[in-house]
Amino acid sequence: MIKKTFYVLAALVLGVFLVFELIGISLFSMALPMSFYRRQLIAGDAAALNSHGLTEEQLEYVMRDTLNYLMGDGREYLDTVVTVDGEEMRVFLRDTGPEEDFDIQPRHMKDVKAIFTAIRVMMIAGVFFIPLCVLSMIKLRKGENFKRFAVIFLSALGAVIAAAFIAMAIDFENAFVFFHHLLFANEDWALLYDDMLIEMLPESLFMRLGFRIGGLFIGLVAALSLSVFFQGKIKAAFKGNRE
Repeated sequence: MIKKTFYVLAALVLGVFLVFELIGISLFSMALPMSFYRRQLIAGDAAALNSHGLTEEQLEYVMRDTLNYLMGDGREYLDTVVTVDGEEMRVFLRDTGPEEDFDIQPRHMKDVKAIFTAIRVMMIAGVFFIPLCVLSMIKLRKGENFKRFAVIFLSALGAVIAAAFIAMAIDFENAFVFFHHLLFANEDWALLYDDMLIEMLPESLFMRLGFRIGGLFIGLVAALSLSVFFQGKIKAAFKGNRE
């Protein structure tokens, strides 16, 4: 009974860490390349160019600085500064509205950075825990029930992914709001329409980015699933090629 419980826990831990590995790979490879934002925004005359008086080069610098901040460049808050008409300007500081709203954009980006950091930590931990989980399952049960656990776990994961994609396809705006309520404990994400972050990262861009990240994640999960359920045929084919 103890061995069976340990086996189940090992399988669950393996699944959780694998999911974070795949989320991290999908997120960092799709959301961080500057080429995506340059193609989607800077080349398409983003609203920030007009309302904030930035040049394309300045907007690209602001976007690049934001991505560097999310990847952990040592700053506590996002404090990007550009020079406009000979004067330095903090682009994420709101200069109108109630006092409590000042710096709401940097506060929100600090929350976003915390999520990026947590995923990165889980990915690093997975490098050590995934092999240990696999070895423990092989030792306890020789992998005889691995496919059964894989079916249950992947079915549950597939249901969540399908529900998320259906929700985004039907009403992306409401799905986007729900996603923020789920991830953030405060309302700092509810920015004004003319805030720099909203104009630089509009909902339409997040929709493309979301399907982009989700598409890669689904592809990686599908590849992993095929390798699990057809491992016998893969081994046989590999062995045949060697002979």
